[in-house]
Amino acid sequence: MKFWNEYLKRKEALFRRQHQTPLDLFESANRRLAKWFYFCGAERITANYTRYNARLIFLVVDLILYLLVNCYSMAVVWGSIMDVVFNFVTLGIAIQGLAKILAFTSDGLWVLHCYNIDRFKALPRYSEVTDSLYHTATLCKVFIDILLVLFSMVAVIIYSYAIMMPILKGKLELAFGFQLPFINHTTVIGFCVNWLYQAVQVIEATVGLAACDICLVFLIVNATGQMDLIIIYLRRLTELVDTDIDGENEAKIADLVHEIVIKHLEHTK
Repeated sequence: MKFWNEYLKRKEALFRRQHQTPLDLFESANRRLAKWFYFCGAERITANYTRYNARLIFLVVDLILYLLVNCYSMAVVWGSIMDVVFNFVTLGIAIQGLAKILAFTSDGLWVLHCYNIDRFKALPRYSEVTDSLYHTATLCKVFIDILLVLFSMVAVIIYSYAIMMPILKGKLELAFGFQLPFINHTTVIGFCVNWLYQAVQVIEATVGLAACDICLVFLIVNATGQMDLIIIYLRRLTELVDTDIDGENEAKIADLVHEIVIKHLEHTK
């Protein structure tokens, strides 16, 4: 934990030198996230986005075909429990992919994104607010680096397994249980076609899941950042109450209480 805190302090100090405001830092993190979503056609956090783009249409059609291929593969290997279970697992990934496409291209995500941007655009009421926003944006930048490394490692491991397995076994055997219909994967050409098809599914799954998980982390980090701001305001409220003499801070206290209630309601939405 100590190492993590020190690492965050070093990164935040570096980012403060590179970005003049927390908004600049946060937007730079969102631009990186949008590039990963762009690959799948799901960059809903950008303005003027539409679901009717070639990349997303290709992905949806591919996932639907992938579901059909999995059903065909289960029929082929029916009777072998391990192979059937393996196909059920990969089938679940496709269903999850379609659900995530629906969720992460919805207008609700755009509304949340705009709200978070507005939080960073608002003039800070106290200096601690600026520090908190820098901390939130720093976490987003750090987590995107960490998660991209982890997902890249997963992709490398999967591709290495897919390449090495037929070499080590000395026969044409696919890494995953699903196979294209009417294409014999035991022949060289059929194996290559099926292998390339599986490779496309792996890269789509890796990039898509990485983008969705990073976006989810961004939302969680911003939600905790909202709580940080409420805590800052509560501390300031305590100071005003403790130093209030003959009601001289009454107007400030009322204004701050109103601000705290508003921020709490926004957070609970």
